[in-house]
Amino acid sequence: MRMATRARLYAWPWAGFLLGGLGFILSHQIGSTGNYDACSLHGWPDVLLAGVLSLGLAGMGALLSWRLWRRGEHHESATRRFIALVSTLAAGLFAFAIVPPMIASLLIPRCFG
Repeated sequence: MRMATRARLYAWPWAGFLLGGLGFILSHQIGSTGNYDACSLHGWPDVLLAGVLSLGLAGMGALLSWRLWRRGEHHESATRRFIALVSTLAAGLFAFAIVPPMIASLLIPRCFG
């Protein structure tokens, strides 16, 4: 079995969960550090860049899961298609959670508090 086929078989339904969650973790850690903890090290450009990269990860995961769900090939089980659909929606939820640190970096003054 080719590597791409194996990855598609196992990971694509879960891509929205995995990549969206990874993007959320990245955005949250850099956002909280940049906005609140180590404000002398990070500023709003770092937080915005991390947010854009995180949104890209969540979007890529959503796209992979959505493509598997949308295609609806006859050999895909209903369970895998359902996981792909829920994973796509979860990536959207993660993307929604990635945006607040980006907004906070623009509104909260540096080294606030």
